[in-house]
Amino acid sequence: MTPRQASTANCPSCDSDRRKLLGPIPAAVEFAGTPVDPIPGGQLWQCLGCSLWYRAPSLSKAQLDKLYDTGTAEAWETPLEERVDWSLAKSALPESGKILDLGCYDGRFLESIGERWDRYGIEVNRAAATRAGESGVKIVGHDFTALADNPASFDAITAFDIFEHVSDPLALLHACSESLRPGGKLIVATGNTDSFPFRLLKSRNAYCICAEHLVFLNPSWCDAAAGKTGLIVESIVRYRRATGGPARRALDSLKNVLFIAAPWLISSLRRIRGKVSHEEKLGYPVLWPTAMDHFLVQFTRETE
Repeated sequence: MTPRQASTANCPSCDSDRRKLLGPIPAAVEFAGTPVDPIPGGQLWQCLGCSLWYRAPSLSKAQLDKLYDTGTAEAWETPLEERVDWSLAKSALPESGKILDLGCYDGRFLESIGERWDRYGIEVNRAAATRAGESGVKIVGHDFTALADNPASFDAITAFDIFEHVSDPLALLHACSESLRPGGKLIVATGNTDSFPFRLLKSRNAYCICAEHLVFLNPSWCDAAAGKTGLIVESIVRYRRATGGPARRALDSLKNVLFIAAPWLISSLRRIRGKVSHEEKLGYPVLWPTAMDHFLVQFTRETE
């Protein structure tokens, strides 16, 4: 059975009804690495008030939580050496302290920073949380509401590919700020809608097709939101999720430009090759791992 969706008329961040339609989002046939019945994608909107991109309608929190818990614990696993965001975050962290990783999965990032840190995590998938606990991570909850139980507790909070999973990113940013000690660091890594790939593909971007992705950030949104939550933007770094030389980057770009110009051709080639597991995927964009389409922002909690 296809999950029902909850309608959202206004921007989930600033509640503005001034918005621009960017296009229909294709249906998703996977969720957190698990095949599912097609989940309608809804529409992709851009808020003209705060610049946030968001999906509407979207699944309810209860539906999302159920899907997350049935997802595989390996859904977001990437070899350590390929995690550009983790490398950037490590260079921005203090030497030691008390750290919380939102959506810590199996705890590999926290494990990689060593025992000089007192390490905590929040993870919705119970199997992944169990594995994180076995690696020495103290799980404080399975939902971001657990932040409210830890006011002014942490020297650092990290959130890698997390903010796009919540319906109200401003509320999450505020909760993170409240959980930081004065002068504490919040590091957020996510997709960047200001990047060329997002502006080219819009609602057909693979990042938007993931049903678990509800909102899509950019540096302008972060700058504006920081002032509302007691945070200061210290730095913003744009990065590619995958390394590759000029030839690979050019080939990836060419494939996606071709997809925009002649999507029927990409679909036909996929059908001929017969390697697509689901009919919906015939119309999906070509993966673009070498695109400069992500950014990492470092916030600091204002001192009192």
